[in-house]
Amino acid sequence: MSKDMETPGMQSLRASIKSNMSSILSRKEGDDIGTPMHIHPNDMVAFKEHSFQIRDDADMVELTQSIEKAGKIREPILAFWNEESNIEIIAGHRRRYVAQKLGFESVPVLVMKISREDATFLMVESNMKKRTVLLPSERAYSYKVMIEAMGRKQGQRTDKSENEKGKTVEILSDKIGVPSATIERYMRLNYLIPELLKMVDQGAIKKNTGMAMLPAIEISYLPENYQQVILDIYKQEEKTPSHSQAREFKRLFEAKQLDEKKIIEIMNEQKPNQKRSAGMVITNENLLMIKKNNGLADEAFQQLLVKALDFYQKHGQVQISGNSSQSSKAHL
Repeated sequence: MSKDMETPGMQSLRASIKSNMSSILSRKEGDDIGTPMHIHPNDMVAFKEHSFQIRDDADMVELTQSIEKAGKIREPILAFWNEESNIEIIAGHRRRYVAQKLGFESVPVLVMKISREDATFLMVESNMKKRTVLLPSERAYSYKVMIEAMGRKQGQRTDKSENEKGKTVEILSDKIGVPSATIERYMRLNYLIPELLKMVDQGAIKKNTGMAMLPAIEISYLPENYQQVILDIYKQEEKTPSHSQAREFKRLFEAKQLDEKKIIEIMNEQKPNQKRSAGMVITNENLLMIKKNNGLADEAFQQLLVKALDFYQKHGQVQISGNSSQSSKAHL
């Protein structure tokens, strides 16, 4: 934040901090500066590597209504003094967002004197505990920034071998209580192009939309140009690869046999759940039993059948052969 753009309140606060810097620096790392300050919500900056989105979802509506009813923010925002002597939010980005939306002139902020590395862990842990919905992209980026923070704090190299990276993941696993395999799976999502990562988030929010996580993990091993081909196919035909198809992409890529033509060919293959079941027959007796068990009148039952067949035809999961008016059986 430029000092020329600071509010009078922030300028006064900075002057006060400067005059008392000796007492602040005398505290041990991890101690807070005192009781919560009351400052303008615009006089803070967001965390530089904030892993979590600020979404206008049901949780945000509930939070806004709660704060609006109280007329204030009860739980202080947690922040720290960053390298530029700005107040950088650790936990409370959503509360700050609501305060700005409601036009609050001040909010309670507890400012701590801690390292950026410790602030990173606090940021991730506080958000993971308080949010009811965590998107795959949020988990993926959170694990990434925590591992990077661990490396900076311990002075580790960034060009570590796979074995060294694995050990770092194990250390993080012990620290946050999440299986190392889970951490590694989510971190693979960071290798997806942004559009595919958004599709994974969409799939987590609403079933049968976007892209499932398992095929996405396999696709993350492909270079960006091949990922773009998969995205283009989705945009044109609304097709996403199954887990087995994605595994095949990865296998062919590792064998140096994958190209754009092969991706299109595999994507055009019929998925197992789209194949017609052989020999599946519904007789008139079956239909009459369904009608009787559901207590449906003739007209209502006919409408139900028409809607059901129309649905399956549109989704390419059945093919109707023969003339139903000349046959006593419906082949599905």
